[in-house]
Amino acid sequence: MGKVGGRLNFANVVSIIALFVALGGTGLAASQLGKNTVGTKQLKKNAVTTAKIKKEAVTAAKVRKGTLTGAQINASTLGTVPTATRAVTAGHADSAGDSNTLQGSGADAFVQGSGARAAERRDLGKGETGVTLSVAPGVAELRVSCTAANQFGLSVTNISGTTADFSFDPVGVAGVEPMLGVMGPGTDTELTTIEDGHVTWQVATRSTPASIATFDVTFGYGGPAACQFYAQADWGT
Repeated sequence: MGKVGGRLNFANVVSIIALFVALGGTGLAASQLGKNTVGTKQLKKNAVTTAKIKKEAVTAAKVRKGTLTGAQINASTLGTVPTATRAVTAGHADSAGDSNTLQGSGADAFVQGSGARAAERRDLGKGETGVTLSVAPGVAELRVSCTAANQFGLSVTNISGTTADFSFDPVGVAGVEPMLGVMGPGTDTELTTIEDGHVTWQVATRSTPASIATFDVTFGYGGPAACQFYAQADWGT
């Protein structure tokens, strides 16, 4: 022992103490760690795995803002977003809240109803008069004539049972002026001419809703003893 003691110095003592701490001190510290003594410096990278995290241990306050995306969220588990409540009723949008009255006016204030169209042709000999060419039911009747003097005669009669307004447009008849007028029930407006051509009548009743008829008539000579008439009629409410 005398020889050993004689060779010990300060460096030898420190080295021996460090050796004992290295061999036994670590095991002692790991088994006797105090509360809240382990920090981020004592954890190895990837040391904490999913299995080691307690269920529901991670709360919203622990998640960094902006780190979760749609890939991490099950959209079917989400409720209605508060600011999107109005989207649930988009089919009944506020801007369409007046749709039942169309800006305050009921449906009766707008054009509606049904209509029909027909076309007719007549070839008349001289002296044939007052022949019905076309009828717009409940509105007006168009009659044509071929006079003995070889003149064309056309007339439109109000058969609506109420007052009606009319317009007459001599589209292709020389020397005849357009005309606007009013027809009482059973009265008519007429044209007599030796010129072949094309005319249009429109009749609108003053009832509610109004009934409207349009007669588009073309006429000409079909030979020395005949007058030809062709009409297209449109009518409806």
